[in-house]
Amino acid sequence: MEDQADGNPEALPAEDEAAAVSDRPASARSRAPKGVGKKKRRRRVAAIALAVLVVSALVLRVVGGRISREILYPVDSAPLPEPPVATSTSEDASHYEVVGYRTEDGVDLRGAMFRAGDAPTKRVVVFFHGNGESAAGETRLGARLVEHLGVDVLIADYRGYGGASGSPTEDGLYEDGRAAVRATGRDAKDVVVSGWSLGTGVAVELAHEGIGRALVLLAPFTSIPDAAKFLLTDPRLVAEVESRLGSFAFLAKPALAVGRSPLAGFVIVDHFDSGSKIAELEMPVLIVHGDEDRVVDSSMGRELAAHAKHATFYDVHGGSHGVQYTPEAMEAFQAALSE
Repeated sequence: MEDQADGNPEALPAEDEAAAVSDRPASARSRAPKGVGKKKRRRRVAAIALAVLVVSALVLRVVGGRISREILYPVDSAPLPEPPVATSTSEDASHYEVVGYRTEDGVDLRGAMFRAGDAPTKRVVVFFHGNGESAAGETRLGARLVEHLGVDVLIADYRGYGGASGSPTEDGLYEDGRAAVRATGRDAKDVVVSGWSLGTGVAVELAHEGIGRALVLLAPFTSIPDAAKFLLTDPRLVAEVESRLGSFAFLAKPALAVGRSPLAGFVIVDHFDSGSKIAELEMPVLIVHGDEDRVVDSSMGRELAAHAKHATFYDVHGGSHGVQYTPEAMEAFQAALSE
């Protein structure tokens, strides 16, 4: 052994070799193979980036959801006034009856029931109003339908509207619609389900559930995200949203910009996706839309008509968003009742 050590001047005794190893810096002793450290750093950066992205998405969803509902439901809290006793049908809406009904989730609502005579008519029209009014805002339409069509009409209301409790949401409005139909006391197949603007989303959902003999849609949209891309270009809407957000007004413009982008479907929480439901309906669908509608573009009404199996489209030349009182609307209701 000694002769071998003397013959190799570079060889070290075992204890000297151990000492030499212990004298190396700790970083040199524990250094990982080349490239492993970089991979770990990249994974940490990716994990942090993912966490930031998830948190940002959640914030965007929460803030965007709040703003989208502020826009979609500018609640009209005006309650239905008790009408004076009337001796005949007239468009002063003095002859309706205020009816109360409760949803399955416990919300108490009030609607305006217009009766064509002393006895209930076999068929009834249930009408769902737009987002910027309560049932009180459509009593004139109810009176007009009774006068022209001789049929009972219920102008329904939503939670949060007309002094009712609760806050409006998509699922909540669907519950309100079902309760309104039950309140008529009619078989579902004797009900003409109808709506204007936001109310068309409620009407389409009920029809999709098999409720109704016919569907009348006035100024309908394909979905709320689709409608938002068209509507959110209006600077007046930006100003209105800023005023409603108060101290959070600085969020209005970026949020509205997102609403016009492909992210709209993520940020807007209530979709009312009529476009995906209309093709499955077996009942007659009658659509009335003004060709100068600046709120919901008439192309959406045409698209719904194109996808429905049994659709009739009424084009109101020169018509704006409010087509409820046009001759075309009366014709659509008459056709629905005749089906």
